[in-house]
Amino acid sequence: MKRGKQKLDWKLIGASEHMGFLKQEIEYVAEKIKTLDMAVLIMGPSGTGKELIAKAIAEQSGLKLITINCGAIPSELFESELFGHKKGAFTGAFFDKKGLVEEAENGILFLDEIRDLALHHQAKFLRFLQDKKFYRVGETTQRTAKNIKIIAATNMDLGKEVKEGRFREDLFYRLNHRIIETIPLKNRRIDIICLVNHFVHGNNIKIDPKVKLLLYSYNFPGNVRELESLIYSSDDFQYIKNALRNNVVSSFGVDLAFISQFKSLDEFHRGINMQDFLNIAKKQRRFKTPTEDIDKEEVSGPERLLRNEDAYNFLAATFYAEENECSRIVEAYEILTLKLCPGLTRDEIANQLHIRPEKLSPNGFKNNYGFDFSIKDNTFSYTEPTKLFPDFSNYWAHILRNKSLNQ
Repeated sequence: MKRGKQKLDWKLIGASEHMGFLKQEIEYVAEKIKTLDMAVLIMGPSGTGKELIAKAIAEQSGLKLITINCGAIPSELFESELFGHKKGAFTGAFFDKKGLVEEAENGILFLDEIRDLALHHQAKFLRFLQDKKFYRVGETTQRTAKNIKIIAATNMDLGKEVKEGRFREDLFYRLNHRIIETIPLKNRRIDIICLVNHFVHGNNIKIDPKVKLLLYSYNFPGNVRELESLIYSSDDFQYIKNALRNNVVSSFGVDLAFISQFKSLDEFHRGINMQDFLNIAKKQRRFKTPTEDIDKEEVSGPERLLRNEDAYNFLAATFYAEENECSRIVEAYEILTLKLCPGLTRDEIANQLHIRPEKLSPNGFKNNYGFDFSIKDNTFSYTEPTKLFPDFSNYWAHILRNKSLNQ
């Protein structure tokens, strides 16, 4: 039976260095924006929390936030939404209406997806930014909104858009007093752990360890928004498995039917010579240059698989996991990965993972997971094997090869 959709709160959850940077930026901007006529531009891929950053700035500065999505409003209605209109100004204007710039007086106007603003609207908005004066549509009386702060966001590179003539250069420089950039979730994999555990425990969602295993092995092209969507289906392992397998395997150029013929990792090893695989992978990394195209010629499914170590690692992590190993493997990976966070204490990591701190004691960790666990001044040190495994699939493939948790 499917669970009803809940609201999953993901505001500024994470322990990566990037999340630390974002929090510092929010604090800095929230302080400055209260007294300066500062415009802030937030740039980054869709689903990385640009609107949440704007909300956090507003909350910390104590200013109200008025939001307009530049891509969701029809072009012919945008000026009316932004500046308001006079009764009778156009068909359907049955009464005088304040625009969002007036609503945002003494607060912040947040323009989401500002790249979608048409060039002629960009010109009118720039004129407003320069003198804070405007006309409601159909009105001849000039109005002012002097005490208004501006935050804009886009998933495009506005510098590139300016060069290609799709965004006004003068408006770009009027908006970028401070630029905050977000990065994809795949480049801050530590935050995947924090987000998954936050979603699951904050909403009382039961999640199978094999689902976590799949999530930690995935790159999330849709970022946090995609992760959130998959969490809604976390009780349907087959759905998530199929969604992620097809996406990742197709990106490697490997035939899913070929991979699926192997029913276990041992069977996979017998069908694929692991040493040949590693030799080819090492040779690729050593000799391949940006101008070379080693994979240009047509090759069979098994050969393509041998040429891609990431493909092997993903398969080892997701296709052939033994049911009784998943829980320990996932938990050990979470702990070892969070060890890499500078300054995170044992209790803070336990809190992120919703586990007892006793599990993170040196003896408790070795008994549970088979690895030595060093702590210095209650802060985790950078020791093996953590630094060898920046992502889950590498870590999981290493464990399966060495069978250290099966001893």
